[in-house]
Amino acid sequence: MIKKLPGNKKPPTITLKRAKNVSMDLYNWHKDMLDGKVMKARKNASIVLYDYEMGEVARWNMVNAWV
Repeated sequence: MIKKLPGNKKPPTITLKRAKNVSMDLYNWHKDMLDGKVMKARKNASIVLYDYEMGEVARWNMVNAWV
């Protein structure tokens, strides 16, 4: 398991290129971190890769992640 701690802003480990969601949840998660609310910004999340027929190809789960 890889653990990281908040610190200086630097290039991200994971970069989200496309999100198909109109929800403000991702924006609010990012804003909480920028506002210094680290404990509130910690979330469990999954990145799911789908094929063209919407079948799940791969899944990466993150525990207590932050933006």
